[in-house]
Amino acid sequence: MGEIAAAKGNVEECELLRKTWYFGGFDSGDMHRSECIHTYAQLTQDPSACGLLMPSEYGLSCINDVIAQEYKGHMDSGFFEWDECSKPQSDSLKLDWCDLLRAHRNRSAADCLPIRNDIIRQGCTLKFEAWEKYPELRGSFSFGKAAS
Repeated sequence: MGEIAAAKGNVEECELLRKTWYFGGFDSGDMHRSECIHTYAQLTQDPSACGLLMPSEYGLSCINDVIAQEYKGHMDSGFFEWDECSKPQSDSLKLDWCDLLRAHRNRSAADCLPIRNDIIRQGCTLKFEAWEKYPELRGSFSFGKAAS
């Protein structure tokens, strides 16, 4: 269903799925809705759709998955340790990765602002707005251990 919602460009199609499953006598409508939203977010590269899954670990995971897609095919541009950020970087995705790591260290949406890639910046901002708005998620694996 996430594929259909993405093709229509409307995440609200996922809400229709939940209602269809619920009225069909199934109690798993929310699970299917969540999967639909997650799929929609990935296919459309729209981390804001993940906000519909908040506050939840799955919503944070959704944001992380959308961000990770930006590095797909450019794995040398991301997923390195903080100490690599002290070295000169010319690759814009590497620079964005360092800014994302900085936001993680400081748990600050403001540290997402220098990120040049719109999708990564939006995902980063949503993630750390969730840090502020939903204290119950602060122990989430998605926030991980602060880099030192």
